[in-house]
Amino acid sequence: MFISRNAFFLFLCLLIPTKRIDIYIIAVTIAVSTLYARVSIRIVPLHWVILTAIIFIFSGTIVRFFIGMPFIRDYLEITKFVPPFILLAYYSSFRNFCIEDVLKAFLIFIFLDAGLIIIDLFSLSPSTTALIEAYYQGDAHADSERSMGMGQGPAQHGILLAFSFLAFLVNLIINNKYKTISYVGLLISGALILVIQSQTTILSLIFSILMIVIFLLIFKMRNPAVALGIRRRALFLSSSSLLLASVIIYSFQEYIRYLMLLFEYGLERNSYLERVEKTEYLIDLAMATPQWIFGGWGLEFFGDYSQSMDNGYLYMMLVFGIIPFLIFFTVLIKFIAGICLGNKGGLSNYFATYLLSILLFGLLFNWPSNFFLKPNVMILLSLFTAIVYAKCLTPKT
Repeated sequence: MFISRNAFFLFLCLLIPTKRIDIYIIAVTIAVSTLYARVSIRIVPLHWVILTAIIFIFSGTIVRFFIGMPFIRDYLEITKFVPPFILLAYYSSFRNFCIEDVLKAFLIFIFLDAGLIIIDLFSLSPSTTALIEAYYQGDAHADSERSMGMGQGPAQHGILLAFSFLAFLVNLIINNKYKTISYVGLLISGALILVIQSQTTILSLIFSILMIVIFLLIFKMRNPAVALGIRRRALFLSSSSLLLASVIIYSFQEYIRYLMLLFEYGLERNSYLERVEKTEYLIDLAMATPQWIFGGWGLEFFGDYSQSMDNGYLYMMLVFGIIPFLIFFTVLIKFIAGICLGNKGGLSNYFATYLLSILLFGLLFNWPSNFFLKPNVMILLSLFTAIVYAKCLTPKT
């Protein structure tokens, strides 16, 4: 069988649209219940973290309701945490998830993505492009110079391609098996990232790769011989990837003009300055009523700006409040440290290192954009966290 149940489920998660919370909740709940709900539910420490955050968010929503502020959008925001909560409850079902499942799912996704990009670039099927636009609820596909394929916009598209790129790269570094599929996937996903010209994706990807290499070099692994091979491959593959990307960018700079603005203007480019101005305006608006800092100001308080804050950390702090934000950030840093210092495979384990690479990518990506609270990212992070729990961390229950 070419594609297993696990690979099919991962592929399904990759197709979840960012703006369609209804599809996200229904599809994930049905898929988990149908494919994996054959074992008893098990509570892990992360459940209590999610539950605590939900309680704080819900409490702020209730307070806003009683003083007459709109609350429906805030309530719907809480429902995004339901599928990850359910998926993590069945984490032991993912013990049989193998590396080949991950690579196959991502390879199918990027081939489909590349096909749709070609269709869009050469206007081969306007009806297909219109169908994709309707599914993702965005008109970004009309801007064929930057955003096509399986994504609602350049940033959202870039996230999925970064997930794919890191899956193949980490496999070549840690596992060094399935080389053909990994090199093909690495080249295709890397090329697609350059085609969509997402500046945030490229910077976050470089940050993630460099940090993974640094962590592999400074943290100890159980088997010195294995560690030496991993470190050599990490240095070779990371430097080769960055060198090849630099050559391609230099050679085709006239075709990727938007991406070149990043290297020409850096932080002085208009798009970044506009985000800085918007951030300052939102902070000033919130500080006019500082009493909401603990329970959050909610989505309605910021109007249309609530869906375009461009900064995931700012979004968490202003919409949900400082306490849920501190809970999230503490857990994120603790989880990263736990993987680096873990005694259950740690950095020599594919799934642990891959999850670490995604978290590091998101750590930077979440600053100029939104990462951790996107529905598709939430379920993908929950899935790989569940796999790590099942294979590596074996938490107490």
